Amino acid sequence: MSKRRPMTTAAAAAFVQHGPAAARQPAQPVAATGTVMLSVRLRPDVMAAVRMAAVTRKNAGQQPATTQGVVQVALEEWLRSHGHL
Repeated sequence: MSKRRPMTTAAAAAFVQHGPAAARQPAQPVAATGTVMLSVRLRPDVMAAVRMAAVTRKNAGQQPATTQGVVQVALEEWLRSHGHL
């Protein structure tokens, strides 16, 4: 579980006056070497294909060889091809 950040006095005041949405602090930038949690819903056939790709690559000694790695490479390629990276 992630560690909670202490609320600043201004954030505490915003929470009391306007509710939890007003008290949220902006997300901190993440270093390029770190990872963050992402949860998405995929069709069962897409998830099965990702798992099969990971297992096949692991058995062949190729990288990426995990579902996380396969999804990361695929997502990076899509983002790059659409001008987002």
